[in-house]
Amino acid sequence: MDRRTLLRSAAALGAAAWLAGCAGTEGAAVRVTGGAPQAVDLGHWRQSARLSAARADAAVVAHRDHVHVLGGAMRGVAATTRHEEYDPASDRWRLLAPLPDAVRGAGVASGQGRIWVAGGVDAGRRAVAAVHAFEHATNAWTRLPPLPVAAAAPGLVVVEDLLVAVSGRRVWTLRIGDLGASGWTPGAPSPAPRSRSAVVALANVVHVIGGREDRQPSNRHDVYNPWSDGWFGAAPLPTARHGAAAADLGGQAIVAGGRGWAGLTRRTEAYDRRTDLWTSLAPLPVVRAGAGAAVVDGRLHVAGGANGAGRRHDVFSRNA
Repeated sequence: MDRRTLLRSAAALGAAAWLAGCAGTEGAAVRVTGGAPQAVDLGHWRQSARLSAARADAAVVAHRDHVHVLGGAMRGVAATTRHEEYDPASDRWRLLAPLPDAVRGAGVASGQGRIWVAGGVDAGRRAVAAVHAFEHATNAWTRLPPLPVAAAAPGLVVVEDLLVAVSGRRVWTLRIGDLGASGWTPGAPSPAPRSRSAVVALANVVHVIGGREDRQPSNRHDVYNPWSDGWFGAAPLPTARHGAAAADLGGQAIVAGGRGWAGLTRRTEAYDRRTDLWTSLAPLPVVRAGAGAAVVDGRLHVAGGANGAGRRHDVFSRNA
């Protein structure tokens, strides 16, 4: 049975949860049929140690139980090489080896023992194709084969030993067990061209959520299976938006903030692949776009962002 059939079956089994959601009880799932979800707040946000320097469109990722923030735009600087690491145990940030090239909006992922960074926009505001791997033990970067085409804001995830990059309708995969020696392989194009989507790996497939389509906020939710090189649709994002922070929290895709039809939003929503349902969570403390998200020890860290949120570091948990 393919994953699309499994998702449809799970959605049918989730009908009872949908009916409960209509009653407005806390924690109930909300099936998306169009429009905004019901207003239920779940979980809690708190502020943690602020970034040492304000940044927007930085690459944020969890690696070895720490949060890494890489590159981004700073005040008066279109792109930076800055690389900070956050330790939740000490609630402190420290600087690590800078990126080889200044970049903002790069795709980032962690897997196979390394951090992977691809694409973005350089200090001259040009899209780049460069790809690098960071080795924590040596605090050093290694240059890998570049993307086949420069990508200004690609989504990047690791699925087992595959590095998957999504940019517009383009998809490429790279075998990272050999540090990409075999080069990038093109995949089936996505159903619709989008930019600044939330891209999250769940259960070895790649979810491409929201983004900007024809210069408008999108609520599309497409799923790419790199093993069959095919796409299928999933429940659309309740609040159309782009530039949101997103990560996998406990097997659910969490999408926080971004810019939608009504401008910047605090909206935070969770997608459960088992039922093909979305749930509203406690909103971000402040509206923001251009932030990044990472999960460490069951907590979602949202760092940086534009609109005065460049040094903010907010942490979400489902428990008080």
